[in-house]
Amino acid sequence: VVTAVGDIPAHVEFFENPEDVAREKGKLAAAAPRTGFVILNHDDYLAYDMKEKTKAPVLTYGLEERAEVRISNYEIRIAKDIDAGDTPAGVSFKIDCKGSTVPMRLSGALGIGAAYAAGAGAAVGIAMGMNMLEVSEALREYAPPSGRMRLIRGIKHSVILDDTYNASPAAVRAALETLREAPGKRKIAVLGDVLEIGEYTEHAHRAIGVLAVQCADMIFCVGARAKFIADEARLRGFDSSHVFIFDDSRSAGRALDPMIRAGDLILVKGSQGMRMEQAVEEIMVHPEDASKLLVRQEAYWKNN
Repeated sequence: VVTAVGDIPAHVEFFENPEDVAREKGKLAAAAPRTGFVILNHDDYLAYDMKEKTKAPVLTYGLEERAEVRISNYEIRIAKDIDAGDTPAGVSFKIDCKGSTVPMRLSGALGIGAAYAAGAGAAVGIAMGMNMLEVSEALREYAPPSGRMRLIRGIKHSVILDDTYNASPAAVRAALETLREAPGKRKIAVLGDVLEIGEYTEHAHRAIGVLAVQCADMIFCVGARAKFIADEARLRGFDSSHVFIFDDSRSAGRALDPMIRAGDLILVKGSQGMRMEQAVEEIMVHPEDASKLLVRQEAYWKNN
């Protein structure tokens, strides 16, 4: 399964260019046997092009009409009273394959990324012989892992969108777009450095700044690279009194604490090396549950 490569891929610092990253990932598709299956994101052109590299059957998923497992009708399900501390319930969408359509609802997570993950999972199920009803029933059990667009209750009846597991430029863009779409009296973006993107560092962070001013009412920047986000936000006319810069995530969380109001939706996002989960811990309503709800560095390295 190849979920995405992106215009500026994660870890591109260690390659000549994005195409080299795609070429390396494409070796997985090339190695798949005829008796196997290759599942590709139809909407990511570098991933989709891997269909030419494999002898195995290919199944694609995505929002595009030609995707064989197609995601449609995506929307955020809004809670009745977010100002009283209710969280947005999650996302809903439809998955269609070969004329069979099932409705999907995922709770506890926001973002189109959750729908893409479900699409990839559905494609795996179909490749393994499941029908769409079985796929739908299985996906009802989905729960977002720690740090993956997970909804956490914040202090003062705020809501935290915890996306602290890791970051790439494409993932930050998706997270900010979710912040823009989701309900909330104010939108606050707490953004850490995106690491391991080499020569693309300044360009990528400035692009994040351009988008952040369209999505957030306040911007907290963490790290030396994130200063480019702050700089670009100011250049775009964003109120300088609503842009803050910190060296570490815990300091950012502590500074944000007294500024939070009821109904705020707070996105926290950055590369795992920035330990952005520490900012979440500072503003979550039950910090004693941090070990259960938040990604921990030792867990990240165990999985990588």
